[in-house]
Amino acid sequence: MPETVPRGSALGGAESDAVVVQRSLADPAVFGEIFRRHAPALHRYVARRLGTADADDIVAEAFHIAFRERHRYDADRPDSRPWLWRIATNLVRRRHRSETRAYRALARTGTDPVMEASPNGPSSAWTRPPSPATWPRPWRACPGATGTRCCSSPGEG
Repeated sequence: MPETVPRGSALGGAESDAVVVQRSLADPAVFGEIFRRHAPALHRYVARRLGTADADDIVAEAFHIAFRERHRYDADRPDSRPWLWRIATNLVRRRHRSETRAYRALARTGTDPVMEASPNGPSSAWTRPPSPATWPRPWRACPGATGTRCCSSPGEG
């Protein structure tokens, strides 16, 4: 049976995450090892919840928070994954809450931002089809006047 590798040492004989985090207090560049070890898996975790584009932002923010708060890391825990995943999960929750609040506020306004973003503003032409009287003459002459062109164009036959 193959020997199991402790969770805190992803590379077998490598230092545990706790040691790397402690060393990063004196040499901040060392924290890059934590990123190298865990960023790909953390990105996959977040991408399953928010999509790839948002995952990039959340993972970057999670590692920024972890770096900024590394002095609070519990050195008795050799693996930093639970710590990093908790930070990322909190950020995902915050993103969901923020989006929910924004959608609720938007619903209270009674306006559609897509319609308002039009260069000409909202238009009744966007909300209802044009009257048959405004159709080109060949279309008006079609049996049933459905608005689809079924007759020959002007100048033909």
